[in-house]
Amino acid sequence: MATDPATPSRRSLPSDVVSPYRQRLASSTPHQLSRSSIEHGGSNSGTHDSVDRYVLNELDGRVLVDINDFAERWIFPSVGRRVFDQVVNDVLQGTKNEHEWVMPRTFSDREYLPWVGGRMREVCDRARRALEDYLTDALRGRIGDTIIGDPPDRPFAAMPANPGPTTDWVERLRCRVWAIKPGNMVGGTATRAVDIALSASPNESERWDTVLVLGEHKPQAGTGPRRAATAQLAGYAGEMFGVQPFRHYIPGFALMKDQIQLWIFDRMGCFASPLISTSTDEPESRRTFIELILAFSLMDHAALGFDSHVYGDASCTTMWIPPTISSAGNKVIAYIRLSGEVFRLHRILFIRPGLVCRGTRCFLATSTSFTTNADGDGNEANDYIVKMSWRFEGLRPEGTLLEQIGRNPKVCNVVRLHAYDEQLDVRLGVRKGMLDGQHFVVSEPVGSRPLLEDEDSDDTCNTSLNRVFTRTVLCDTGRSLTEAASALELLHAVRDSFIGHGTLYFYEHVLHRDISRSNILLGPNSPSTTGFLIDLDYAITVDSTSLQPGSSGAPHRTGTLPYMAIDILKNEHGMHLYHHDVESFLYVLIWCCLYDSQGRGHVPAPGDHDLRCRVQAAEGFFRTKKKSITAEHLSDPLAKWRKGAFEDIGVMKKDGVEHGFEPLLGLLRPGFDGDPVRELLRAIKKALFGEDEENAVLPSTRLRKGWSMEERARDEWILYERVRDAMDKAIRDLGPN
Repeated sequence: MATDPATPSRRSLPSDVVSPYRQRLASSTPHQLSRSSIEHGGSNSGTHDSVDRYVLNELDGRVLVDINDFAERWIFPSVGRRVFDQVVNDVLQGTKNEHEWVMPRTFSDREYLPWVGGRMREVCDRARRALEDYLTDALRGRIGDTIIGDPPDRPFAAMPANPGPTTDWVERLRCRVWAIKPGNMVGGTATRAVDIALSASPNESERWDTVLVLGEHKPQAGTGPRRAATAQLAGYAGEMFGVQPFRHYIPGFALMKDQIQLWIFDRMGCFASPLISTSTDEPESRRTFIELILAFSLMDHAALGFDSHVYGDASCTTMWIPPTISSAGNKVIAYIRLSGEVFRLHRILFIRPGLVCRGTRCFLATSTSFTTNADGDGNEANDYIVKMSWRFEGLRPEGTLLEQIGRNPKVCNVVRLHAYDEQLDVRLGVRKGMLDGQHFVVSEPVGSRPLLEDEDSDDTCNTSLNRVFTRTVLCDTGRSLTEAASALELLHAVRDSFIGHGTLYFYEHVLHRDISRSNILLGPNSPSTTGFLIDLDYAITVDSTSLQPGSSGAPHRTGTLPYMAIDILKNEHGMHLYHHDVESFLYVLIWCCLYDSQGRGHVPAPGDHDLRCRVQAAEGFFRTKKKSITAEHLSDPLAKWRKGAFEDIGVMKKDGVEHGFEPLLGLLRPGFDGDPVRELLRAIKKALFGEDEENAVLPSTRLRKGWSMEERARDEWILYERVRDAMDKAIRDLGPN
């Protein structure tokens, strides 16, 4: 059994537990709705509109436009510029008398997109031939800067002696293709069809993991089309971040009538150039069009936003080049160097969806200091988890927190640190210290609301919230909580993680603040080994004298939607407290007992007696008539706990806990619906909320206001004991340990 804090008397704290409330607990600041807050894996997959709702919220206050010298700073090549300009001249010269370069009469998708696609491919073909000629001439030898045997009017006659990047450029122009309307994209969370994409794979341009540059077309110009194009590009960028794990940022553009706007999407939002004329009927604008298309086509992988510190070989000398991810098992072969040690990444374990978020991705890895097996999958004894994420600059790095708690032997069942570092931040590493630009409103955010009393109005314009790219190597590997084969295995893992959470709080004064099913792992051989708690990105130390309301470092309430406490969702008390995390444990258990590993609730076959019972339970939970109950109500009973504005979800969750708790227990899936499980859920609910004579939930004022900090701390310990004891009882009732 897992290590547990010493059990004191029921009305006193252990002698070595110091009350976290000797100082005021820092409040979290208001939450912006984002996809990273949403629990995925319900029965219905993402749709274009539903996903874009969250994208628009993520972009609220995070869009900058009219950035000066945008193409020079982010698009045009930083080396070989003289060669680039000569190639542009050559391509431009070849288009002077061609009628195909006259713009179509209308800018409809039907007319304009085939035309512009043809021009893009022509630019690349002409540029490739020019570069191939130049390289052929360069191999014949040079005298000074003149290619031997070249006629004097040859555009490349005065090229520099060193070909520079041109060999790579030719290869890129051979391998990359501009795809126009490639069809519904494969591999994302929503059904989407992009207008234009630069793909690294000519034969697989419909796959998100091959897309290098995004393009969107609108037949009209003006604010409305600009907003629509921005929202769509942001949705596409979110999909790409989800399938391209080593991407720091994504370039793109929007074509609107005879103008273009260049974009970069990163973890702080997005920023864009002024509108640029690309009318090919005008010589200067035609040159601009050619320059931009060629520059996008020639960008190296670092300029495209790929992590230059991920390598394709164990010597860490060659940059990892996409796409080399196998769709079977999310396998990947890549290497990173961290703290002087080289780690081989084998498999993608987790990618957090979203655009403006931490963008957490986790990989199964081994140190190259150890041997790997014949399949190259690594020796299990030496497996590590490599976690990459973009934390807020104001948040304490998870690595330093894990270092601190790792020195306390009383802390148990929490992931252990091996090494960590920080690579770059968005403001300097991606945006290059950019200070100019104008704010651009894409849309009213979903669930927008007035400012709260303790909310700094400047914080809602989040272009100033910098993020830092952090890499953490963790010692412990495990399995998803959804893989629990039985209720007993599930309760073992949740109980042990709950104990770990308690040791963090009572012995190190660290509050996790993001309890979810993704942040609790089964041990590798569970239930013979314990479950444990991971992801301390949003954890805070609660007894620091420096903490004041609103200074948590995160610009929003923390948590994952289906598991967030009612108070946090409704933002009624302005502080994230210990019992809010305990409440999240309750919702984790409910969720895992409702949904299977595929994210589906149990729907009995027609005619099954259990179907009638479940429909009756659904009537009580949804408070509707039998004829209104559909299969979707049974397959995804908690859909409304993860969709909508936070305050609305809080109201629905409160109503469900107050009036629909018993019917909800009637929807638990087979194998996870036994009496011990039901009694455990009832016991946790009672410990959190209390019950009156009519079995309605009462607000628990003891843990929130009116008592001294010492009394609150005592109540928190009592709450911990009651929930832990209830879990122990359920485990005993289910079977042997």
